[in-house]
Amino acid sequence: MVRLFQRHTKCAHCGTRLTRRAGNRRYRPTDATLDHVVPLSLGGLHGLSNVVVACSACNFARPRATLDSIARGAAGSCPAS
Repeated sequence: MVRLFQRHTKCAHCGTRLTRRAGNRRYRPTDATLDHVVPLSLGGLHGLSNVVVACSACNFARPRATLDSIARGAAGSCPAS
């Protein structure tokens, strides 16, 4: 998974340039996170085929929603951009 962070420098959803979270500080909106395409709570797996790199603002703004449902619905602007 570390390689995934190294290869991707922009959010998969909004295109915001990502930053790395340092230490135990709170997440900033542009911090890189792993976002599950199908959430774990809905039966998704924690594997490379089910994750994308996203800014924390996009990732935390859509709990328990799949990427498809967001694309069909209100795919609004990202709070980080």
